[in-house]
Amino acid sequence: MNISLLTLLFISFPAAAVVPLLMPRSQSTNLAREMVQCYLNHLNPDSAQLFITPQIVKSFRPELVAQSLFGPLLCAPIERYDVTPHCQKISCHVQKRECRSSIIIAGSQSPKRTPSSFLADYCGLPTDFESIVHFKPHYSSILIDMGGFIPCNMVLENSYIFIHTPLEHTWWSLNAQETILSTGSNSYIAGYFDTDLITRDHLVDNFLAFAQGTQVPLLTNTHYAPLQYARMLCTPQGTTRCADVQIAVGWTPVHTHRYSVSGALRIVAPTGTRPEAKKLFEPIVGNGHHWQLGLELIGHVVAWENKLNTESCTIEIGLLLSHLFASHQRRTFDLLEKPLSRYMLAQKMESTNADNLQADVSDALIKPPYLFSDHFEPVANLTTSDVKKSINLEGELSLMFTFNRDQFNWHIGYELWAQHGHHMSLCDNRLMHEKWALKGDTQVFGFMAANDTPLVQNQAIQLSATQSQATITSGTNTPVGTTNFNASAHNPDIDSAYGASAGNNNTRLLYQPNLPNSITNQINTSSDPILLTNDDIDFEAANTRHIEQTLFMHFAYTINDYIAIAPTIGLGAEVTFGQSNGTNNSTNYLINRAFSSWNLWAHVGILID
Repeated sequence: MNISLLTLLFISFPAAAVVPLLMPRSQSTNLAREMVQCYLNHLNPDSAQLFITPQIVKSFRPELVAQSLFGPLLCAPIERYDVTPHCQKISCHVQKRECRSSIIIAGSQSPKRTPSSFLADYCGLPTDFESIVHFKPHYSSILIDMGGFIPCNMVLENSYIFIHTPLEHTWWSLNAQETILSTGSNSYIAGYFDTDLITRDHLVDNFLAFAQGTQVPLLTNTHYAPLQYARMLCTPQGTTRCADVQIAVGWTPVHTHRYSVSGALRIVAPTGTRPEAKKLFEPIVGNGHHWQLGLELIGHVVAWENKLNTESCTIEIGLLLSHLFASHQRRTFDLLEKPLSRYMLAQKMESTNADNLQADVSDALIKPPYLFSDHFEPVANLTTSDVKKSINLEGELSLMFTFNRDQFNWHIGYELWAQHGHHMSLCDNRLMHEKWALKGDTQVFGFMAANDTPLVQNQAIQLSATQSQATITSGTNTPVGTTNFNASAHNPDIDSAYGASAGNNNTRLLYQPNLPNSITNQINTSSDPILLTNDDIDFEAANTRHIEQTLFMHFAYTINDYIAIAPTIGLGAEVTFGQSNGTNNSTNYLINRAFSSWNLWAHVGILID
């Protein structure tokens, strides 16, 4: 199988523009490094080896990681804000990493709001709040790979067991920094979040306070739950685990001085972390806690050798194909065709209609089936799900050229790694057991225009108003360009909008208390509110494309190779290219989600003949 064919095998499915989780390749999965570690064992399958390989890994190209995490919210026209020298009067379409890794937070009444601004209203920020949030996401790891190559000639001639596992400490950071352009001073009118007016001092201080789950609006008669999942933490997050145990049971049926062929059954026992979804850009060690089974084939040939047998050039090629079995994980999802909707606001709904709320539909009064029940939560709290995830095929193809001279070996090569065919099934989430709908920018309370026993004038009544068409950048009542915010308080563009009434005599509900009882002041409610279900969740966003291309080099020296026990030492490096550039404005564009990173290592081993 050539490289181009293998590449085509792994790019046959689409990816969404924003992904809920970025998964790196497990640090235990690196066929190229294994070929370097066991090179002398492949030359002499009767020799054993114990080794230890400390390594340093660091990701780069953070702007492409930000592209995967925030997609359509990046590349906002930052030149409007003039807040930092590197972004001043520069469009994000210019190749400036600092600008391309920023998003704009703007309230519905902010004069600097754009169609790609994150709507601040969802976070309990004032409607005139403005800020810019910069991200430079990266991860770093230090690890010690420990293992050995053990001949098993007593069982089968030229058979062997190869086992290794890296102990890894990794830390991940979004490097989020918020520049507040305007703290905002607007209050929220009665009926938007609560039955009373909510002043600025009861609202959230800044966007990152909401995004970290540390602050919510202080409400009196309703409840606003903090963000529990996909939180944007500002400090680095670390973890230490073994990055899976790799076990290869192999056999070398063909072995001569000039060439050899080996095959192995590869088993991977998961010892790393499971995705928990509590943090956006959460630290991951291992392959996502999958058991893994694969087949490995390694071929070795001497391409050139001098007459004295002191110098030679060899070519080695390895292929590993494996299946990752289902693993129980927890993932946060967006809604279909609504990137980053996990940070939108949902309202809990109930079927109790004690106040006889009705919608006037063509002179016929209809009782909505569900009403607001005084509770708000970010969508992420609801769409975070327990799932079972499997990967049909993971492949590695490694090509290595080696120059040998006496006790020295110099390796240089290329590796391709890819995954294909993700499958995910839902186990459980809150939408299975509770009724929720998108709030958008709706008024959730109306107010009695007159007494209607037992209801009294100006009493707040829960509405059934929902906004299924709202997005992370806009509700339907106040789209970008809105100037008449008084009219938007009537709920003009909610789902199935009709005039609301309540009480035994169907008394009109007004959009604010203490207003004249007229139809021009009546508020709308939804005659048929649209609830969120699991059919609205974008599970396909998790089926991401992963392809890495790696260039590597290693220099090794065998000390006293004429004795039975010979120490070996080596130094190596590799650079891996993962994410590719691509537009964020199309959910049909196939964007590679693999990380780009560099890796430095030292190898210390003991060969035993």
